[in-house]
Amino acid sequence: FGYAPDADWPPPPDEDWSEEYEEDEAPSAWPWVFPEEVGVQGFEGFAEGQVASPWSVEQAEAAAAHFARWAPVAPAFWTCEDRTQLDDATLRSCAWESVQRFAHRAWRRPATDEELQRLQTFHDANTSDGGIETGLVKTVRGLLQTPGFLYLVEGSPDAASPDGVHRLTQWEVAARLSFFLWDSMPDPILFGAASRGELATREQVAAQARRMLDDPRAREAVVRFHDQWLEVDKVTATLPDMGTYAPIWASSLIESASTEVEDLQEVEEVWSGALIGMRAGMIREARMFVEDRIFTGPGTLSDLLTSTEGYATEIAFGDFPAFDTATLYGGTPTGEDAYVEALNDGNLEITLRTRAVTLPTDQRAGLLTLGATLAGRAHPVHPAPVLRGVFMLERLACEEVGQPPDAAAGTAPPDSITAESTNRERLAAITSPTECDVCHRRINPLGYAFENFDSMGGWRTTDNGSAVDASGTLFLAGEQDRPFSGPAELGQHLASSDAVHDCYARTWVRYALGRTETTGELAAVQTLQDRFRRNRGDIKDLLVAIATSNLFRTRPTAGGSQ
Repeated sequence: FGYAPDADWPPPPDEDWSEEYEEDEAPSAWPWVFPEEVGVQGFEGFAEGQVASPWSVEQAEAAAAHFARWAPVAPAFWTCEDRTQLDDATLRSCAWESVQRFAHRAWRRPATDEELQRLQTFHDANTSDGGIETGLVKTVRGLLQTPGFLYLVEGSPDAASPDGVHRLTQWEVAARLSFFLWDSMPDPILFGAASRGELATREQVAAQARRMLDDPRAREAVVRFHDQWLEVDKVTATLPDMGTYAPIWASSLIESASTEVEDLQEVEEVWSGALIGMRAGMIREARMFVEDRIFTGPGTLSDLLTSTEGYATEIAFGDFPAFDTATLYGGTPTGEDAYVEALNDGNLEITLRTRAVTLPTDQRAGLLTLGATLAGRAHPVHPAPVLRGVFMLERLACEEVGQPPDAAAGTAPPDSITAESTNRERLAAITSPTECDVCHRRINPLGYAFENFDSMGGWRTTDNGSAVDASGTLFLAGEQDRPFSGPAELGQHLASSDAVHDCYARTWVRYALGRTETTGELAAVQTLQDRFRRNRGDIKDLLVAIATSNLFRTRPTAGGSQ
């Protein structure tokens, strides 16, 4: 609405206000935390995931009630100025004009005559019952619960379309484009282009897409895509064993804690605080890496998979020695703080300082060796080659691995410090039977490539007293088998793989459409994949190509095959 979130809370616009909040507890406008969306293929925003559960409907109603109360005091809402000087009739007229403009923005298109008639009837009833301000709040509250606001609604498919597709209106193109590249609604420039009919051609859409990619909002949206693609939030569930890893990576921290506290429980609290900071730092490092490589660096998929330029985080709390992820990564931070964040786990005040770091070229290579990627796929004591291998096959090669047989759960290698032999040897032994090898011959080698990384993502050269064996062969459908030795060489193979480039492009297409492509759309997807490979994996060019494609600017009709 344009009302500053940190401004003084406005007076209650209706009689129910005092029943919900005490005067000194009145909330600010933001943030509002909505229920998590049902993810599809690991991504939000897919049509199949738009499930209106009773809980989500209740929360949408609560949010509408919360934000609607800002309308009477939001300067950006009103179409008139100095409302205090207007007579009642003029103020009512201004309120209705303001509602119409708000509906236009909320629905991201002009309202139809029928919609305006229904809306005016609704608004008139509200203002007749409670006065202008209270009626205004009720009308806005209703608008914020309409399907046109809550969902990306596009007109009914035309079953009679001769070519099997329905061409989107320019308002619909503007909305698709803004949610694709910004995760938000169109800005005034995009709205203006739609109103003037300037989103009709590929060239016009391309110009807007390039403008939007230069906006900071695009950085956030592109990083958000990679958060979901890499499943970065999995690192928040990591629980590396204190007895195994604290002496290796945080010995000074634990030694300091043990001399200052009285019992083991408090030492564990310090370790827990270090892990909270580590997880948050690794997530921030991954996001900064992606943003930097795409918007400042070469901007290619190959660079994402091979770059040794990254970030490390110093985690400090109280008087305890700082814990630094650079120690895990084997790099030395350089330059000034690139990002500073303060956390509070309810017990310890934690400060994170993230700085650029150049990583060892023989150990680290791109996003697959980021701390969040590695630590998010590990057991408390030992790394998890199967989890890491499945992740790479499914996310990087779009190969379906499927669910393991029911009996597999009871045969996993023991995750204990007393386990015999190496992690690789134990996994090889239990997956050697023919019924297991069918899948694990593809899974295991990819996981073995990262056996030099422990459960925290730290580098190791030995496992249970034996030298780590990180060699293997990359098996991808339709491509020649490629042997490798270690993660850096595997990263180079993946970076030059057509299958990996095609998978990445297809994933972006699905994300942009909010659904899986149909059989009739496979040729259009292939065209985008071919262009992506010809342009050497240029990511921003891929996004522009998707936005300007017929695939993006149309949708299948009810009877169409596309």
